[in-house]
Amino acid sequence: MNDVQAIQLAKIQQERTELKLTIQMTLGGCTLSSFKEYLKELSSAGLERIQHERHIAELCSYPPCKNPPKFAYKEQQSQLRIDRQSLSLYNSHDKGAFCSDTCKQRANWAITHCVGKKENDFNLLVDVKGNKKLLEEYESGATITQDVTPTPSSPPKNVRFQ
Repeated sequence: MNDVQAIQLAKIQQERTELKLTIQMTLGGCTLSSFKEYLKELSSAGLERIQHERHIAELCSYPPCKNPPKFAYKEQQSQLRIDRQSLSLYNSHDKGAFCSDTCKQRANWAITHCVGKKENDFNLLVDVKGNKKLLEEYESGATITQDVTPTPSSPPKNVRFQ
């Protein structure tokens, strides 16, 4: 299995896991201890999708909370806004998705403790004439090789051991 196939397989497994957890957390069956365990399996983008689904289901966007959100979900174009106090971006569409500021702060903490990056590395695949390559290989012009043997590096010169 080469790198491209491994990334594709990891993407499929991650999507299945996130779908299973989305269904479970949207139905409201999530305790605080189980939520902390789920964070080890979720990317932050996946958790944001779960929060959005919970808001649509008229639940607070923080998964362990069973309260309704401050405002009902309205289908409209989301707009990014800048929070002038924290100098961070937020989606104005999700502003009333939490029942309280406490749940919103807990959800922000949870996003920082997810296993994945903001977006997974799966978007690093590039389709070049029907062949999938890693983006870094495409940009450098390198070809995908099956057999990669590491070359031993020589020790640095002028190093004194004491």
